[in-house]
Amino acid sequence: MNYIELINNFWIANKIHKFNSLETSLYFFILDYANNARWPESFIVPNGIVQSVYGCTKGQLSRARRRLCKAGLISYESGDRFNPGKYTVIAHPTPTRDLPEADTRPTLDTPPCAVAKASVHEQENSVIKDETIPETYSRPTGDLPEAYPTPASNINKTKLKEK
Repeated sequence: MNYIELINNFWIANKIHKFNSLETSLYFFILDYANNARWPESFIVPNGIVQSVYGCTKGQLSRARRRLCKAGLISYESGDRFNPGKYTVIAHPTPTRDLPEADTRPTLDTPPCAVAKASVHEQENSVIKDETIPETYSRPTGDLPEAYPTPASNINKTKLKEK
């Protein structure tokens, strides 16, 4: 499983579990940490580091971590005073057909069934010209004053005088 698939699985799980901002941030922090460590099987992250990054309490961190574990996105083995806890990113696909709000309507990119592909490509590449809108060109005109005019006395003030 790659990074993009892990991110997509998170957003699928988010539709079901409705993660809060700390849970979302914690998951992406763990993914980033694992990515920087070259994706080890498991890795340690001290609670103090996570708490200082997000400004959360130990209780808030443990609740967020517990929800991510229950959702099946990570696993965590708690440590003790001298050994930090161990995280593992779980890389199994979440089935999308079990989503309660999966939208199966066609998107705007999907052409209608009755339209031939050639006509869709012709419509994409055609330019629609509206005769009611006059064409304008953005050329500076001489009649408009400058936004910030420069006084004539300041021009070439730093230039050395010729002898």
